[in-house]
Amino acid sequence: MFSLFVYTQSLPPKMYPLGVHKPTMRARLLLVVSFVVNFKIHHSSNTVFLQKFMQFNLTSPGEETFSPTDSRPEANSSDTSNDSNVPTFDLGHSPVCPSEMNIFWQLRPPFTSERNDSKDKPTDGIFHQALDFALGECCQFYRGNKPVMRYLEMTDNSTSLRSHILADETSLVFPVQEDWFIGRMLYINVLDSPGVVLIRRETFYSTERRTQLLKAIFGTWPIVILSLLLSSVAGIFIWMLETRTNKEEFGRPFYRGAFDGFWWAFVTMSTVGYGDKTPKSIGGRLFSVVWIITGITVCSVLTATLASALTNVTVERYDVTATKTIGAQKESFAFKQAVNLGANVAEFENLQEAFFSLENGSVEGILEEMFTGIEFMKRKRNEGLSVAQVFERQHYYGAGIKRDGFSAKVLDCLQKVVNFVSEDIYSNTSRLLKSFKVRSSHVSYTPF
Repeated sequence: MFSLFVYTQSLPPKMYPLGVHKPTMRARLLLVVSFVVNFKIHHSSNTVFLQKFMQFNLTSPGEETFSPTDSRPEANSSDTSNDSNVPTFDLGHSPVCPSEMNIFWQLRPPFTSERNDSKDKPTDGIFHQALDFALGECCQFYRGNKPVMRYLEMTDNSTSLRSHILADETSLVFPVQEDWFIGRMLYINVLDSPGVVLIRRETFYSTERRTQLLKAIFGTWPIVILSLLLSSVAGIFIWMLETRTNKEEFGRPFYRGAFDGFWWAFVTMSTVGYGDKTPKSIGGRLFSVVWIITGITVCSVLTATLASALTNVTVERYDVTATKTIGAQKESFAFKQAVNLGANVAEFENLQEAFFSLENGSVEGILEEMFTGIEFMKRKRNEGLSVAQVFERQHYYGAGIKRDGFSAKVLDCLQKVVNFVSEDIYSNTSRLLKSFKVRSSHVSYTPF
């Protein structure tokens, strides 16, 4: 089984809500992408580490007792033993988690996927499993009960998902982009995406490449014509210098001798040097020296021009320009990048709509987040899709969770636990993905 290789890179820390540092992760697309079906911590020792991490980095449950009218510990530092009317409660026995949560989510493999075998839990994927795990651990740590999950609605586009963010009934929504306005919700980062990919159809891509290859070859005609003209002129000169003393090799009449001279000049210029015709006179040999230097230069220019033209087509760097129409999902990070690249952007509600437009030729490519795009290509394996270009630009996806019903300590715990198991999130993403070989053998990487 192949894996998605992920490496970490130190970047300036970015503060999260409640003072948690965001982990940084940068991934490069090699061959595959995955789909997670069961989140777990890989090694049993990591479970012990998680418990110790929570003990040392989180406020211990029940260690503080304070009034619900003022959550600040210092506000309750004064002696209240004589005031029996001030209600106090132990954090360990207070409701730290809501009894139930209303969930809205977007179908976006491999972040989320649809399950047809369970009505109570109709979604799965990286995000659902990581958040479900963190909720269970944090509510249990603070002696609360894990909320009952009520899955209300699934959508296949970002526009519909954003409409639920500010709704009063929404408790949890995912996956959301970091730059979305989520109002009174807390943003919890789950996965760092390394960039976006440009998806094209292989058949269209191959036909276009053959056309460009022919154009590149024929585009070198000025250098070819120049080489032939110079060889013709040099051939006439060598014939004029040699025809009197070397009639065997540069004889008459003119057309025959000039052609022999052209043959000698072209063979000399190309550095082949058959030796079937050689100047004998002093003037002919001196001219030969001059022509050898000139011919090598002309031949080098011809070779370099042709090689450059073929290389630019064979190892093509497909650039998104204003002359190309690129499809992207509405209100997505990929849409913003397509605009920044100066492409003529066609907006679509979901990837399936964009794919239909790619099939009928309305768009020349689809720009999509890397993990989602490759997972989509895997599901369309027989449709001749290929990655034309990768644009590296790290961005973040997570979940919006309503603060109502949660204690501040549980919310702090949720972000810290998700950060702590980030390696397992990436490992599970890699471990259970099916192999996917990128069709295009020439994928260019473009950093923003």
